[in-house]
Amino acid sequence: MGYSNSNIVLFQTISRYWDDVLTRGEAAWFIKYCGVHIIVFVPIGIGAYLVFRKIGRFVPIAVSAAYIVVVELLQYVTLTGFFDVDDIFLDLLGAVIGIVAGVFISKKSQTAL
Repeated sequence: MGYSNSNIVLFQTISRYWDDVLTRGEAAWFIKYCGVHIIVFVPIGIGAYLVFRKIGRFVPIAVSAAYIVVVELLQYVTLTGFFDVDDIFLDLLGAVIGIVAGVFISKKSQTAL
């Protein structure tokens, strides 16, 4: 069987790490896997909101999603990483958290003026 550098089943990778938590008590890998993907994309969401908010309400989400999918596809095509829909889900969750934070930052800075 050949090498596969992809997972197209949503929650398959997350479930595997969660099973390790339940069966072996190894929460560190689960927290690291989920946490890193979410935290890394929070600033991207903030930036996308601050740059694209005036174009349209959903443009920051669309730009963030496009960026995330391109990164994952590049990993697949170049065989330099692992294309995983769970990564896309977690990255997009981080970007959405960043967009929400960007909304609050923007409103806070407007009221401070």
